[in-house]
Amino acid sequence: MTLTRCFDAAYPPSSVPAGAGAVLGYIGPDPAAVHVWTPTQWRPFSQLRQFPCWVVDYAQQPTQQARAMYAAMRKLGWRQHRAVVYDMEAVVDRAYVRGLEAELDSLGPVGVAYESESVIGQNGATRVWAALWDGRPVLNDPSWWAKQYMSGGGLDWSVVSPELLANGGQGMRLQ
Repeated sequence: MTLTRCFDAAYPPSSVPAGAGAVLGYIGPDPAAVHVWTPTQWRPFSQLRQFPCWVVDYAQQPTQQARAMYAAMRKLGWRQHRAVVYDMEAVVDRAYVRGLEAELDSLGPVGVAYESESVIGQNGATRVWAALWDGRPVLNDPSWWAKQYMSGGGLDWSVVSPELLANGGQGMRLQ
């Protein structure tokens, strides 16, 4: 299986880092995300596969979160069936994930749960972006569509599976 290198950062760099084939950036919500990327900040990466990321706000119901993610994606001009990463960090809430995934499925986006090392797999998410900083760019489990494996130089690095790559998009237009 060929994996693609993906970078992410709270504040995007001004150009594509060497070796990157994909990018993950925050689309909301404000202020939960450290920094929500503007359309201008996404543009330098239009040739890469792009993955929007949403920091889950547990004060809202899962259906509200899914609708807000979808609205933020559409506002940026991204197509209905693009993958969206929802950042769970170290929270375990299987019922929340079931509700969130069900609503995303009904709206169209392909939901991928970003989970920290301490909780990987405990939420029962269908698709997982595992945060396991072991320095190894490999996917350890079939449910892992991506793995964040290291940090350095202000960037975090992940590898993404062909399945996730196929659900990414390029540019900020309806496609």
